[in-house]
Amino acid sequence: ERAAYEYQVSLEKQERGVVGVNCYTENKEAAVPVLRIDETIEREQCARIAEYRKKRDSKRIEESLKALTRSAQSGTNLMPHLITAAKADATLGEMSDILRTEFGEY
Repeated sequence: ERAAYEYQVSLEKQERGVVGVNCYTENKEAAVPVLRIDETIEREQCARIAEYRKKRDSKRIEESLKALTRSAQSGTNLMPHLITAAKADATLGEMSDILRTEFGEY
């Protein structure tokens, strides 16, 4: 606690320099361009994914996603199961949902 306090004081007195914090700082904020996706494109992509999901082998995907879930729960190597799921035409979102459920988000 004391070390953190002393470090902070040294920054504020400018005894210690940290680039971008107390030296070599810019006076104005840089404008960051924000990517805006047209709603039409979003709807088209959702329709393509829905069509893609209709044409897949549901049983094969279900089995590969269950194997991925078991692997995540047991702590074994995920990569073979991710590859199998991808080859079974599982979407990145489906695989990511399983990993988020098992490991959480950070």
